[in-house]
Amino acid sequence: MEIYMNELTTECPYELPKNMKFIEELDHGAFGQVILVRERKKNIELAIKVINKIGAGLQAIKKMKEEISILKKLNHENIVKFYGYIETNSKLLIEMEYIKYGTLSGWMKENKNISEKEASLLLGKVLSAVEYLHNSRICHRDIKPENIMFSKKDDFASIKIIDFGLSAQHFN
Repeated sequence: MEIYMNELTTECPYELPKNMKFIEELDHGAFGQVILVRERKKNIELAIKVINKIGAGLQAIKKMKEEISILKKLNHENIVKFYGYIETNSKLLIEMEYIKYGTLSGWMKENKNISEKEASLLLGKVLSAVEYLHNSRICHRDIKPENIMFSKKDDFASIKIIDFGLSAQHFN
């Protein structure tokens, strides 16, 4: 039996609730993927970090849950917003704000020059977020151009720090 490409469906390979419609995969890494979904009731797009628990090991699952614990506490204009999480037997889905205008590293590849005004604005926003994190006794531990995204096209005031997978909380 022959199957033609136009006969194939693009069904979601992830365990999503019925109120979410899979749109596309945005990124993938060692433990899972980041996908774009549309939440049907609120009609908003969300980025969901899908982490495969099977084969991850207890220490890795503990670290993933610590990331959720950290994200729950954060509320800053330059840090990705956390909306919730879903846990199944095999997956952990972390629901976050969808930031669609790419990373700082992508911007740097396309634009060789940054003005002093842009650099100052960018650094001020990053330092404001880092100060907030440190005052909240959280250390990101992986701030780099790939983990800084634009929520508005080419707008350095709109940057958001993402990926708290290596972050740590200090309780003393």
